[in-house]
Amino acid sequence: MVFVCLKDDVPPLEQFLGGMADHMKTHLGQEELEVFHYHRAIINTNWKLFVDNNSELYHEFLHVLNRRTAVAHKSYHERNWLLYQNSHNIIQQGVIHYDSYGLGERSEGALPGMQPNGMVVMLLFPDVMLNIRATVMRIDTMTPLAPGKTLVEWRGVGLKSDTPDVRAMRIQHHNEVWGPAGRNLPEDIAAVETQWETMVQGGSRYSLFAREEGLKPQDDANLRAFYQEWGRCLGRAPNDPFRHGNVDTDVSHSIKEITNV
Repeated sequence: MVFVCLKDDVPPLEQFLGGMADHMKTHLGQEELEVFHYHRAIINTNWKLFVDNNSELYHEFLHVLNRRTAVAHKSYHERNWLLYQNSHNIIQQGVIHYDSYGLGERSEGALPGMQPNGMVVMLLFPDVMLNIRATVMRIDTMTPLAPGKTLVEWRGVGLKSDTPDVRAMRIQHHNEVWGPAGRNLPEDIAAVETQWETMVQGGSRYSLFAREEGLKPQDDANLRAFYQEWGRCLGRAPNDPFRHGNVDTDVSHSIKEITNV
């Protein structure tokens, strides 16, 4: 991973990452990794909504509408969010028995730092997500193109030292959940595109981040931290409406302008 900043007056990378640096060393710094899958799409949503979708584990109930999911496992709820400076965050590793909802067990070939059948999600603020399911890592990067257009690039990652059989296993584990026709990713895209359409049409005026559950998976603390940091970077509160003179703009214009930044 290569980190680039276009400014001169920036802190060292490890200082910027803070506590997240240790997690990255655990999962990315033990063995040489290799990208084995890449695909990209321009989706009709704002980039921050895709961050929300990846970060907000309550959205697992979206998938429950279609099938059994990990939310049925006790261990899914026995984790905590770890929040770091600059709004980086990670959900503690939980163990999920994939065979109980139609996927094979992921007990062999776990990536560095991962338990058998483990699951970890982390955000590098503002727009890089690392999602690890025991045997495979997915790296998401988001590039805003317009208020309602976002380029998302997905990379499947394994170990460079993989044997052909292990690599085939990782490819299967990646594609059955995260590939272009996988179980989860198409549902996630449909969700954020529908959410954006509802917002710009004025059908849903507000996004509420109000759950306080002791930093458990359904707590919204990580999302509140994200928008607080976004507001700090832009110099405005994320819930402030844009104003023209003394008149508030209507909500659809407010959303289009505020999310274009």
